[in-house]
Amino acid sequence: MSATFLSLTGCVVGVLGPFHLVPFHIHSLVFFGFYCLLIGILIFKSNFLPKFLGGLMVAAGLGWLTFVSRPLAASLSPYHYVAGGIGEGILTLWLLFMGVAAAHWNGQSSNRSAVARSSRSSIRPSGFIRSFMLEGTKAAAGPTGS
Repeated sequence: MSATFLSLTGCVVGVLGPFHLVPFHIHSLVFFGFYCLLIGILIFKSNFLPKFLGGLMVAAGLGWLTFVSRPLAASLSPYHYVAGGIGEGILTLWLLFMGVAAAHWNGQSSNRSAVARSSRSSIRPSGFIRSFMLEGTKAAAGPTGS
């Protein structure tokens, strides 16, 4: 949730900054740097993706965080773009062509379902979300009948 908030804040600052509607002078890539750091840490701790992708995203986040100081960003000018491009580019390509480790994903999902079923205060989806989820499980089960 905080990673999403940081990314959205960076987008808003990036759009409003050129119009001088932002009350502070922070480059929008600083927020994106924190976003990349959080995503990298989450990837590194998860079992869904290889840990080197988390390390690359942390390096990308550190590269974007150099924009905290304009002189530092100017002195590291081509290198922080390379770090960000490599980290985010490899993650994007990995997700497009390799995806996540389905066994770990399904295992994590079934563990959460078991915990949710055993908990009295669990949040249960209703309405459209529930029907969408049920249709997804029926489609995954395959055709039935004749």
